[in-house]
Amino acid sequence: MTVQLAREHGTPVRARLRRIEGQAHALVTMHDAGRSSTELFEQIAAVRAALCGVGMAIIATEAVAAGESGRASGRGQVPDEQLDALLALVYRLVRCT
Repeated sequence: MTVQLAREHGTPVRARLRRIEGQAHALVTMHDAGRSSTELFEQIAAVRAALCGVGMAIIATEAVAAGESGRASGRGQVPDEQLDALLALVYRLVRCT
């Protein structure tokens, strides 16, 4: 559901992913050109930070959808299964740092 929501609401997510794709390509080019380890690690850090940013954007999209679902249910709270899925996403993102 998260990927679907990101596709529906997340043109900025797609744009971020395209930039990351470019950064990864630049990393390959830098490696092939024999750039220094320091330069490669700087680019790796930039790609990693960009990936975490995309993860946060996707989680934010999911959180908004969960809130809307809670309001639509009339209970005013997020269904347990959606909350569990959202927390699992947060946990996975935090582990990547």
